[in-house]
Amino acid sequence: MFCAEHLPMPQRFLLLGVIAFLFTEASLTVLQAETKGQEDLDQAIELQLTARTPADLERVSALCESAIKKGLEKDNETFAKQLLASTLFQISRRLGTAVLAQQQPRNPRWQAMRKKALENLTKGFSYDKTSGDAYTLFARLHSLPGGNKEKALEAANQSIDLFAEDNRKKADALLLRAGLQSDKQKQLADVDKAIETDPENVSGWQLRAIYYFQNNDIPKGITNLEKVLELDPKNVTALQQLATAYFSTEKEEQGREKLDQIVEIQPAIGYPLRSRYFQSQGNLTKAIDDLDAAIDLNPQRLDLVLMRADLYRRDRAFNKARNDVSRLLNRNPDLWQARYLRSQILADEGKLPEAISEMLSLVRGQTQNLSLRAELIQLYVRDNRPRKAVQECTKVLNSQAGHPTFLSMRATAYINIGKHALAIKDYDIALEKVPDSEHMLNNLSWILSTSKDDTLRDGKRALELGKRACEITNYKAAYILSTYAAGFAELGDWENATKWSSKAVELSRQDLANASTPDDKKKQKETVDHLEQELESYKQKKPWRERQETKENTTPIRIGGGNPAT
Repeated sequence: MFCAEHLPMPQRFLLLGVIAFLFTEASLTVLQAETKGQEDLDQAIELQLTARTPADLERVSALCESAIKKGLEKDNETFAKQLLASTLFQISRRLGTAVLAQQQPRNPRWQAMRKKALENLTKGFSYDKTSGDAYTLFARLHSLPGGNKEKALEAANQSIDLFAEDNRKKADALLLRAGLQSDKQKQLADVDKAIETDPENVSGWQLRAIYYFQNNDIPKGITNLEKVLELDPKNVTALQQLATAYFSTEKEEQGREKLDQIVEIQPAIGYPLRSRYFQSQGNLTKAIDDLDAAIDLNPQRLDLVLMRADLYRRDRAFNKARNDVSRLLNRNPDLWQARYLRSQILADEGKLPEAISEMLSLVRGQTQNLSLRAELIQLYVRDNRPRKAVQECTKVLNSQAGHPTFLSMRATAYINIGKHALAIKDYDIALEKVPDSEHMLNNLSWILSTSKDDTLRDGKRALELGKRACEITNYKAAYILSTYAAGFAELGDWENATKWSSKAVELSRQDLANASTPDDKKKQKETVDHLEQELESYKQKKPWRERQETKENTTPIRIGGGNPAT
């Protein structure tokens, strides 16, 4: 057995020296291997202090990864991983903020930006799982369209756990998770917990108000919004929601008060909102005054000028309406909404051929705009051109087979020219797609009750259709009650025919009393007179019979003073 103690003294020291040298060389080799990445880490630290651009942060990230790969002392490796995770989260935050800033991302690169942010976050989590902010961002990005809802929920759960000691951020994370829940009770539970965690979280109270409104609990919704305003008296969104809630519960004074507050806080928002309220009340003068103020604040808001022009039209201030339309078209000659309004102004002035000419020009430029084509059809009917209306409806239906709106409009045009069988056919097809259309139920019931063609009348079905139309309108529409009465009359039930016809006359008289404009009063008076004639017929036990045969207006329509339209 070899033993150093048996060696001569010089040899012993020589051997010990060799062994010491070998151990030193080995230690140096290991140390060099462990510190080979130090230079990259030093560069990363230095660059991190001055990083300003995404490219700088990407370079910091690359240097950290390189340093870890090359090797570092244990403490430095831990630090490098922390720096790498922090940098990855910083890169993700910049990308994520750009994506989340848009309510509905329009940047064609937003999905690529989100993907890169999520990739960086995922890589960062492999080094650091303690950042609640990073998990929150991860959840928000996945909550966008095309994201992974399950991953979003998992990340939200992580955020909630990590923010155990931070009530403000924990509450925000709970609200985030509430928005990801599909179960309404779980949504409410998360919102409740958020408010319990942070009673001053305005978003929590506001979200709970929305939840109650969506579930038709208006009083609780109002209570929560009042708490929002207690915390944030100038919260315009809450004021607007509260005004809407008050109006829905017929608390007009409180609702109006909230609108006035919005005008004081943010007049550019408040004036248009209050104008819409005045419009709903039929107070066109005050509605226009508020729009005047809003336009003075922001003359570039063409939508407000368009709205004012329409109000002028409704108020029969046609010159002012035309001035606003001209102002709009001078700013934007291609603004079709302004040209559409010009057509409506002409129609209301009784210049129906000119109105049709304007609308034809619009339709030719936008053949796929079904709203414009529907308006053209209505103008044809108003100008006693029901056959042209039938033709236009048929053109649309050739490319939009079975479209219920145009089937209904064609059926109405058929009624105007006495073609009841064709009208019945169109209504039947349309009602298969829109079974609860009170307009179509009413018109079909009317034909089946009142047509002069004995083979078409069907009192039993007419009564069924009329009753359904009454139910949909809560028995509060005079013209539908009139149709219901006609169904009873067709069956010879004069007691019910008289009963419902009387109710129709009563409601129509109320409508006449509430009419606000001369035109409305004139139309309502004509309606009352007609319904009184129906009632008198039923009192004499005579069913109502009707067939319209409108003579077609064949006056040529010219577009822009050119050749007649075909």
